[in-house]
Amino acid sequence: MSEVFYPFQFPVYYGPLDNSTFDLLKKDVLQYINQNYDHFHKPWNCNTKSSYNIDLKNSFKNNLLEKIIYKIFSDYCNYWEFETIPNLSIEGYWVNIAKKDQFQETHAHIDFEKRNVFSGVIYINIPEDSGNLILENPLNLESYLTPNSTKFSKDVIVTPQEKLFIIFPSWLKHLVGVNNSNQNRISISFNIKLKT
Repeated sequence: MSEVFYPFQFPVYYGPLDNSTFDLLKKDVLQYINQNYDHFHKPWNCNTKSSYNIDLKNSFKNNLLEKIIYKIFSDYCNYWEFETIPNLSIEGYWVNIAKKDQFQETHAHIDFEKRNVFSGVIYINIPEDSGNLILENPLNLESYLTPNSTKFSKDVIVTPQEKLFIIFPSWLKHLVGVNNSNQNRISISFNIKLKT
């Protein structure tokens, strides 16, 4: 069952993919990794390898994934209660592989040239203790001055699981903890942009 929560007065949407859809997607992702791993690189300030911004010929392309992203986003739009539904499209998606001791540093997906407005992740292979997703409160300075309260979250910690998706505004800073397991943590990240 999909759910929504409002940790910072805007919706963050999450839930599981159905088993049959997930099984097909996971098979495609693992096949893609096996055929293209040599093209993966480290585009950020961490050791996590990714297909992010690799050459078009070797990038991950998947019709099923695009349908999943559009469905997730369509549902997510309902929680924003937009006055008019914005004209949006998928800006891009990529596969991430974190081995033991690897992590993803604090970052956001905001890109004014690409016009990213929403971003998300789908978890493909998630061993136990392979690193939580931490969504940082955009009121970080103020939040650390506020005494602990059940009404105010400093950060939100999401323990990933296979099949789980999560979508949030692209400007929301987040990070992924260290993979302490001996297996690869595999995820798909994506961005949704405003069409011009």
